[in-house]
Amino acid sequence: MKSAAGGGVDVSIDALGIIETCQNSIRSLKKRGRHVQIGIPAGDQAAVPIVMDLVMAKELEIVGSHGMPAGDYGAMLGMVAAGVLKPERLVTGTVPLEQAGDVLAAMSQYEVIGVTVIDRF
Repeated sequence: MKSAAGGGVDVSIDALGIIETCQNSIRSLKKRGRHVQIGIPAGDQAAVPIVMDLVMAKELEIVGSHGMPAGDYGAMLGMVAAGVLKPERLVTGTVPLEQAGDVLAAMSQYEVIGVTVIDRF
């Protein structure tokens, strides 16, 4: 990821919430980057070890997010309607419902980039 991004990225997001994705997300940052943790670590993944010397050396910022307040949905959806936010750019594939299990299983291989949407039932 770092080489593909020219030495690191400004912002990384872990939406899965497991140790490996969180740590890899933080390692992908360049100096003064920001990591946003959206996925909630639980069970045996709850205590995520963070390489604090890397955080200090690169002056990284670690931010936790637990969703968006419902009161902000209107403004956000207005930005989508106005074309300011383009969530469709995150979609890299669509599948019928019967293939959803295969997509979920493939997530553990970390080979899929983007979001796969179930579009047929």
